[in-house]
Amino acid sequence: PLIFCFATAMHNSLLTLLLGIPFERAIFYHKLSARLAYVCGLIHTYVAYFYPEDNAEIEEHSYGEQQQLFESLPSLIFSYEGSNPHFGRFLVADTVNIGGTLIMAFMTTMMLTALPCIRKKVFELFYYIHLLCCIGMLGAAFYHT
Repeated sequence: PLIFCFATAMHNSLLTLLLGIPFERAIFYHKLSARLAYVCGLIHTYVAYFYPEDNAEIEEHSYGEQQQLFESLPSLIFSYEGSNPHFGRFLVADTVNIGGTLIMAFMTTMMLTALPCIRKKVFELFYYIHLLCCIGMLGAAFYHT
């Protein structure tokens, strides 16, 4: 969704030219894809927090080892900080999590400043924060991978 969001944000975008959509109509798709990306980011954070282990290590084990792994699955689900995980520590645990936290912080800032009551009163603030957060998101995305 973010690539589509970036592609519809520009006045002279190749995508809007190919689709024949004027910029004024492309803004709707820009907002829609941004909201979809934000929801996907929230879901991604939820999954990374509550299910930190991936299934790659399960496939490498024999059947007996898999049975032991599945029996310990409840402890894997809460493996981040034991049975009482701490979300604040999770957000800044390592470089991957810090990058993801920064991406969500930039997206939240952009969405809050894009609210009509703020955007209409101080458009230049909205515009420059949008540009800075967009650049920050790109940097944080490289940091997140």
